[in-house]
Amino acid sequence: MERKGFLTVKPRSGTFVADYRRTGTVETLVSIMSYNGGMLGKAEIKSILEFRMVLDTLAVRLLIPRIDSAGLAMLADYILSLKETDSPSKAAEIAFNFHHELGILSGNTLLPLIFYSFKYPIINLWERYCLLYGVPSLSRNTEGLFERIRDRDIDKAIDHITITLNESIEGSRTIYYE
Repeated sequence: MERKGFLTVKPRSGTFVADYRRTGTVETLVSIMSYNGGMLGKAEIKSILEFRMVLDTLAVRLLIPRIDSAGLAMLADYILSLKETDSPSKAAEIAFNFHHELGILSGNTLLPLIFYSFKYPIINLWERYCLLYGVPSLSRNTEGLFERIRDRDIDKAIDHITITLNESIEGSRTIYYE
């Protein structure tokens, strides 16, 4: 429990409940999700989506000037796979892999590591999105980002990320649990 950020152990003083927001890790978040049957509260969902906005924006800002035809082909394969599936869990996995690849192709060594450390909660939220709005909606959103990357338009790619994530944060496509 201490390693997961829920308790603070002070020798000769005792064990105390910790503020997991100050001492927790991604493992803390996964533990909370497991305890709640895979569900997150509104604050946690909103926080993950806001964090994704930061990661995705940095990834495309770094990626677009340096992506080559092999990188574009790899991203296009993810788009094709996403269009061909009707399974929410498979679509969530493909979308995760697409965005993780953005981090890899960005050239920043930490981006893919950070993004991957949030794999379980991110896939959970994409699966929820697919269940609520359909796999084709996730496919269109991902393809829209790919098109802006392919066109090498950093500003439009960032606008696309901001708009689509804000729709899930407070707009017409929220994914909060009731």
